[in-house]
Amino acid sequence: MERGFAWHHSKQPRHAQADFEDMFSHNCNSVLIAASEHDLDYWYRSLFMDKLGHQSGVLPGNGTG
Repeated sequence: MERGFAWHHSKQPRHAQADFEDMFSHNCNSVLIAASEHDLDYWYRSLFMDKLGHQSGVLPGNGTG
C-alpha cells in the first residue's frame, strides 16, 4: 500500500532532502511532487528530485498506486 503526500514546497534540493527524510520517518513511501507553471519557468532544473526521494526512502508517486 502506498502512503504519501502531495508536496509543493521549496525546489531547493537541501530542503527537499530534509522534507523527504521527514516524510519517510512518518511511514510515507510515496510522494507526488506538484509543480506550477511558475516552477516550470524558473525552477525547471530543480524539479527532478526523484534521486533525493529514492535516497530518503520515498518514491515519486505516479498516481497508479
